[in-house]
Amino acid sequence: LPARTLVTDAGALLTGIDLYNDFKAGRTTSPNRGRAPGEVANDGMSDFSGTTAVGCTVYQDSATSVPATSADNANFIGCAARYYVMRTLENGDLIVCQWNAFQTYPVKLEKVA
Repeated sequence: LPARTLVTDAGALLTGIDLYNDFKAGRTTSPNRGRAPGEVANDGMSDFSGTTAVGCTVYQDSATSVPATSADNANFIGCAARYYVMRTLENGDLIVCQWNAFQTYPVKLEKVA
């Protein structure tokens, strides 16, 4: 498990950097990127094949609440590495729980002159 954690965490960080570079260069218009769909361990009670083990988003703000809409306002990256997901029913509500090994704090990338 420690080796898998290291690889997934490193993959999340690299995915975030790759997404940021692609978004700023105009190679993608989506501020979101996921990797390794269906690779997250789960309780087997639902179909989690679309859940990605790694997910990143480029944001406008440091609170990571507003996704970037253009290269000009792409300022921060937020990423997560997921390790387990499950669904439960509580009082008639479907609750999805996921365990992340880490979720990055927003990282501001700036062009070096």
